[in-house]
Amino acid sequence: MRRESVGLGPFLEVLEQRLDALSGQQLREILVDHATRLPAGERAGFLALFDRPPGGNESSGRSGDPGDATLLSDVDAFVADIAAGVYVDGWGYDPDYREHRAFGDETWTFELDHLLDRAGLALLAGDATTARVAYRQLFDAMEDEYDEGGFPGAGTPQELVATDMGESKHRYLRAVWDSEPTTTRAAALLEAIEDTVYVGAGASLAMLEATRREPLADLDAVLPELIAQLAAVPAGYGFGTQARRLLAEATERHGGVDGLAALARTPGDQQADAYRDWIDGLVRSGRLDDAVQAAGEALDRLEAEGRVVAAIAERSALLAAGDGDDEAVLAAHQTAWRADPTLERLLALIDVATALGERDIVLATEASRTDGEPILQRPDLAAGLLLLAGRTDDAVRLVDAADDVGWDGGGHPAPVVVPFLLVGASSATHDERWGDSLLLELLDRANNAGWPHDRLRPDDGLDTLHATLAEQEPLAIGRYHALPHDDLLLSTLLTDRLERHPPQADERQRWLSTARRFVDARIDTVVGGQHRAAYARAAHLAAACAEAIALATTPDDAGTYLDDLHARYPRHSLFRRELRAIADQSPLRS
Repeated sequence: MRRESVGLGPFLEVLEQRLDALSGQQLREILVDHATRLPAGERAGFLALFDRPPGGNESSGRSGDPGDATLLSDVDAFVADIAAGVYVDGWGYDPDYREHRAFGDETWTFELDHLLDRAGLALLAGDATTARVAYRQLFDAMEDEYDEGGFPGAGTPQELVATDMGESKHRYLRAVWDSEPTTTRAAALLEAIEDTVYVGAGASLAMLEATRREPLADLDAVLPELIAQLAAVPAGYGFGTQARRLLAEATERHGGVDGLAALARTPGDQQADAYRDWIDGLVRSGRLDDAVQAAGEALDRLEAEGRVVAAIAERSALLAAGDGDDEAVLAAHQTAWRADPTLERLLALIDVATALGERDIVLATEASRTDGEPILQRPDLAAGLLLLAGRTDDAVRLVDAADDVGWDGGGHPAPVVVPFLLVGASSATHDERWGDSLLLELLDRANNAGWPHDRLRPDDGLDTLHATLAEQEPLAIGRYHALPHDDLLLSTLLTDRLERHPPQADERQRWLSTARRFVDARIDTVVGGQHRAAYARAAHLAAACAEAIALATTPDDAGTYLDDLHARYPRHSLFRRELRAIADQSPLRS
């Protein structure tokens, strides 16, 4: 779960509102209750809060502090110590960190945290120029001297300090904004964002403004130039991505949601992103009917491929669900799946198709497209789809076409196809011991299909739309979910396929023979190639195969199969130990 971060400005505003609503007695009770929960080491500091004189202070978020006269000299001294390697005792490999790193005195983290805190207080006290210089020097050191090994510790400086680096980054950007003349502010801000692109979270005007209680000075005067400069930033990873997001935010600030519409209709490399931003802006504004039209326009105009197009199609599906348009809901889910195939999108499509009574038709339609892009690049998902559509031989051909290596790396069809063949050949799901079997464990691994590729970033716009519709049209949204959440797994769908369409005797025999061929090839690749890190997984595969043999033929045949494996690798004692250990856990071989 992501932890929400609240900017200082909004935090103080809400705090004062809540304090104003409390009586003196209520405030006293809250403070005493909070004090009773404090760790012993924090109690003295809490009491010290009440020793401060009344009036403005550096933590209030208002100007008026006399300033931190030694901040810049202290920053200079710290940076010089880091550059001189004062904290470093040596350099070597850390087996726990699995990287080479500097070793030494890690108290630099406390020094850096303290200096970053002081830079923030300088900003809050109104000394933006000093804060700007201090932050810039510290950020430069964190990047440059880390590369030189000046920060000992198992991680990057950002990972090791306690400071919220996202807030520190935006305080630095606010210092740039407050200290730079209006005429050059847009250029200076963009340069600072590019320099700190990998510090903390991505830059945003909202977070920049939230660093202080005061609004951004001369924002309306700066926005036109800022928008023009952001629009000129080339698309690309890192700064290009942040610039595009900032462009959308600045455009909406300047021209409202209609400004986002104009941006979306401007051709370019990032037009799909602009359409998504426009749709999300319409949703935030409560203009759902306009969002439906915008999503339809986007899908009509854009190339029907890519992650962002898939995200737009998912929005279109939700909006159509709110309107109760069955045909549009299904079509949008198909578009999302085809544009950027992921396991999550395949499962969502099957769920909707099942709810609408179109499951078999949709599976057959999508299975007929597995020889084209982009699904061709995802043989694991293509194999799962083919199996669900009853095209087992085509799924087998995908495994034959793939290398014997790479089973564990994600994207390989074998971890989906082989368990299906073994379970189907042995009718293992009908055995009362199925729930404790190695075959079930093996089939469950199919739920990890594509795991390195499908780690989708949180989609706040889609989450907002879903929450909006769930509140306004809960019954309409729920009508498109036919499968219980716990059953919406590839493994469950595969066993359901076997239950509804059990293979004939000759098919079961052929499936077992094919699966054994794949298993033997995999074991030979792993053990013959002495890939010791994969021995345990190869042993599990062999033992699960033995379970299928025991159920499909006899336990004696399964024992013979395992004996043959031991004989085949007489000098690989580690693998044979792994195989004995996992095979002894099987409940299906007796």
